[in-house]
Amino acid sequence: MVLNINNIAWDMYFLYDSKASWEELPQFPAVWMHQHRNLPEGQGVALNTETLSKTIRDLLTQEMN
Repeated sequence: MVLNINNIAWDMYFLYDSKASWEELPQFPAVWMHQHRNLPEGQGVALNTETLSKTIRDLLTQEMN
């Protein structure tokens, strides 16, 4: 498992940059967010729609440069 989460996971948001390639398993995401309250500290970022939108814009801007 890419994220090493031992719980059932839902509402997960994974962002990858253009260098990501998917072979047998996807690479670890550049950024990932979730809505879980029971994940150990350091396991992704709690979902914040403003942060998610900014991160998407930042990744797209990097791709355009």
